[in-house]
Amino acid sequence: MAGIGSELASITYNSQASSAIGSVSITNSMNVIESTEIGNSRRKYIAGNGGVTAQCEIYYDQAAAACAAMETAVNGNTSATLLITLATGMTYSGTAFVTEFSPTASIGDIIRANVTFQYTGTVTIA
Repeated sequence: MAGIGSELASITYNSQASSAIGSVSITNSMNVIESTEIGNSRRKYIAGNGGVTAQCEIYYDQAAAACAAMETAVNGNTSATLLITLATGMTYSGTAFVTEFSPTASIGDIIRANVTFQYTGTVTIA
């Protein structure tokens, strides 16, 4: 797919880089645990587990090494290094699993794939 690129972001997964990105959505979340004492009328919470997920729409090209690495990773049950660099220069780096890879196609349109990553452990945001 020569000539298709994006000013939006780039993704490097398992040392394979791709800039053929249509969209990126990153969710950094944390669960809370209720710790209200009996008899207290106001709820209290403490921090629980957190996590980071990323959803990307990429331009699908099975011959591209990055695309192939993401597509095969969902069946491999192993994690790899994921670096997402946004156009602003902000980066999200860590180890992640590919939890979903869904190619979609329409007549007369570019084939795309929706990819979902689940980071595991610490994510460095810079």
